[in-house]
Amino acid sequence: NGSTAGLDARFDALGYSGLEGDGRSYPSSQWNLACPDGYGMLTLTPYYSFRRGQMDIRVGADIDLSFNAGPSESRYSLFHIAPDVNFDLRTGPVGLYLHLRGGSELQTLASLWQLDYYQMPGLATTRPVYTPLDARLGVDFGPFSGVSLSASVAWKSSDRIPLRGWYMSMLGYGFEDVPGLDRPEGVSVYSMDPYGLSVRGFSLSASAAYEPGRIGSLKASVSYQNQNGRKGYFNGYDRPRWILDVEGSLNPVKPLTLTVGYGYRGVRNIYAHCYVPVQGGGTAIDGDGSSRPRLASLRLPDLTLLNLAARWSFTDDFSVWLRADNLLNRHDAVLPMQPSEGVSVTGGVSWLF
Repeated sequence: NGSTAGLDARFDALGYSGLEGDGRSYPSSQWNLACPDGYGMLTLTPYYSFRRGQMDIRVGADIDLSFNAGPSESRYSLFHIAPDVNFDLRTGPVGLYLHLRGGSELQTLASLWQLDYYQMPGLATTRPVYTPLDARLGVDFGPFSGVSLSASVAWKSSDRIPLRGWYMSMLGYGFEDVPGLDRPEGVSVYSMDPYGLSVRGFSLSASAAYEPGRIGSLKASVSYQNQNGRKGYFNGYDRPRWILDVEGSLNPVKPLTLTVGYGYRGVRNIYAHCYVPVQGGGTAIDGDGSSRPRLASLRLPDLTLLNLAARWSFTDDFSVWLRADNLLNRHDAVLPMQPSEGVSVTGGVSWLF
């Protein structure tokens, strides 16, 4: 119990090197794919925290000071601020929380790799993603008699989320559209551009778990986001409306653990900006009559994954395991022209020391 005031600080600096000269592959520095400018960010987080009994409160702010980020003709501004607020309260088996967060996320090759594992490395811009607010309100119950329940509602607003990488720079086979692409007539669709996509909207989620003891456990979670272009909750390039995960484990004998997992990402769409030819060569982003560029969309098939794993623990520190993924052997497109792999089997040894 008690209160604390403090200041957290973090500094990140990144530098890139090109193949020759300044590495610019396009006339505009917005398309500086080979050698983006080096940049950095200092994040200061002043805060005040208070704890009494089962109540925990933290009030603070993320203050981001960026240097040299973004294309030279349109730098990411020096100063950004976002809340860093937590309120957690528990009364017996019931917990209530409210988290208000945000801030600037550096756009790096590593962060893009997390969004699209198969893309070739390439940065259209180093402009960070700014999230003025990432809010979540939730409640949880338990555990009681092995049962735990939780539910939450979230709202998030993010500006200039980077779009797909170089692997799918153009949503077409040469001059032919990817089947199912919905785009205005007379435009081209690039998935890699320096503008990024601003997305804001709600997410609803719930989870449940039943863990009666050594015999096994059952866990499930589901979330819903009403995705439609700029409206929605960013949860990956494929922007699924429904996400469902179910996992069950069984211990028929003490050393053996069997685990079955089911995953579903439903009603998936990707979005990309539209471009029109300009006189003298090249393209320019296509507007919709307002200040916003127009978007093209592509419906992707639902993803369904069924996995099975087994682990035999000889001791608490030494075990062997075997895992089979995608038992249904589905090859649905994760992203355009990127089918998921079929059945895959892996195994290994785990030794903790």
